Amino acid sequence: MRNRYASAFSFFHVVRILRLREILMYRRANRSSFLGKPGSSCLASTYGKLVAIELTIKDELGVAISSGWQHDIQVMLTRFALHRSGVSAAILNSLATQLANRLNVLSCTNKSGTRICVPSNNYPYMRYVLHEWDGNDAANTKENDIKAVDNIAERIIRILRRSYEVIA
Repeated sequence: MRNRYASAFSFFHVVRILRLREILMYRRANRSSFLGKPGSSCLASTYGKLVAIELTIKDELGVAISSGWQHDIQVMLTRFALHRSGVSAAILNSLATQLANRLNVLSCTNKSGTRICVPSNNYPYMRYVLHEWDGNDAANTKENDIKAVDNIAERIIRILRRSYEVIA
């Protein structure tokens, strides 16, 4: 009886180790990007731009930030645009929606290792993107999808810089 439980435990232990190795293999492109290796994904620079946008908006809105927003850039940008008026505010709202939609295209893993899409209200999940360069899974995130998020982030930064002079 004891050996049967021991072999069941061993089997599940081996399966868990193999799953962890698979996850680590997926993150090779991420590690290269965050280490700044030449020819790596634009993931780290895109992530850095989103962090800069979040910090800028939080600094600008100050006490108007709800603790429930945490990393929800779409809500923060919409709230920021409400405090400002004009054409740039409408463009900012449009870009916030586009950003949320593009984040939902990126495939990542959650804390338990389950494949999910990056939540539009929690961009830090981008750190766990399952990148096309790390495997042959068709559901993995394409570099062009990360570049699309980067392009939107760059446009948001330009508007914040030119129209509102709030980002360096």
